[in-house]
Amino acid sequence: MSNKLLQFLLLVSIGQLLVWFQSNGQLAWKVFKDNILFLCFLGVPISYMFITATRIGYEIFEGKLWPVRFLMFSIGAIIFSLMTYLVLEEGLNLKTCVSLLLCIAIILVQITL
Repeated sequence: MSNKLLQFLLLVSIGQLLVWFQSNGQLAWKVFKDNILFLCFLGVPISYMFITATRIGYEIFEGKLWPVRFLMFSIGAIIFSLMTYLVLEEGLNLKTCVSLLLCIAIILVQITL
């Protein structure tokens, strides 16, 4: 795996993780619910991460944006599912598990073909 691809995947994963906390932390912790304005300001560094990841991904995939979009979506869905399961203890049903398997398939298709 190339250094740039690893950097792209790391930026997207961290960005998606931060977005989960920014959007859904209010459902788990009072401090998040009571500090909405602070959470809004976190949008600036998070956006910077996604902008940077998009640029790197666009370079990796030689000027193609679709692979970047599919990877960002799939990584986001996987992180959302894991965090919702771990923090909010929302179970995974068959439909969600099948969707996660499809996300994994999308990731494998995009980074190997």
